Amino acid sequence: MTIATPPSKTDNEAQSLRTTVGRRFEGYVTRAINGTLNREEIYAVNLKQLNDLIRRDSSFKEVLEFAKMPMQNPCDQRYDMMLPDTDVLVYYGQRDGAGFVKKRCHLATISCKVSFHGRETESTFWAKALRNHGAKFFLATEDKFNELKTCENGNKVRRLVESFMDSTYLMNQYESSSNSLEKDVAKFFEILEDSKQTGYQRQSTRIFDSRRNENGYCKRVRPFDDLLFDLMQLKFESRR
Repeated sequence: MTIATPPSKTDNEAQSLRTTVGRRFEGYVTRAINGTLNREEIYAVNLKQLNDLIRRDSSFKEVLEFAKMPMQNPCDQRYDMMLPDTDVLVYYGQRDGAGFVKKRCHLATISCKVSFHGRETESTFWAKALRNHGAKFFLATEDKFNELKTCENGNKVRRLVESFMDSTYLMNQYESSSNSLEKDVAKFFEILEDSKQTGYQRQSTRIFDSRRNENGYCKRVRPFDDLLFDLMQLKFESRR
């Protein structure tokens, strides 16, 4: 008796699955940032959410416009403003003396990758293109298949992100059916509060990347916890 093997997924089905998994990871990134930093007037949104905000309040457009960069259009002899690989946008709402938001400052654009599969060049291209733009461009990843290796035993993927990304942040592989992300947000919030005394300098914590050995980190590849401290530092810089 011959047992029929199930049909393999088509390219469209596989792409749909990758998109679903990618959107889920973007959600983990935004939830971690918002859960810990909303009280500090720092907010993370995806592009659809930001466009929804712009439709309700046109002042949000300044966040989107600052994230864009001019790209040459040789055919029409002009520059077109284009968005980089934008999965999550982070901004800070500055308030005036009366408590009203007077300005929204773009803090960072985050490219989210569950894994790489040769797609690291997309993020690193934009990171290099934005080098002199003034906008921070970060990479957040689960590195699901351990493609980044370590600094000592690096590979092409590792060397590219180390060379071109402002910073790369590693995150746990959370499950949508679990509340472990919310538990980690609560744990980290206590540490964030304690770090006020040091001006929110990075602490030696790996709450959002607890599964990884410290050998996986270096100056440019850090646990996701450091992103949250770095965003606080960018907030202070934007107020100067």
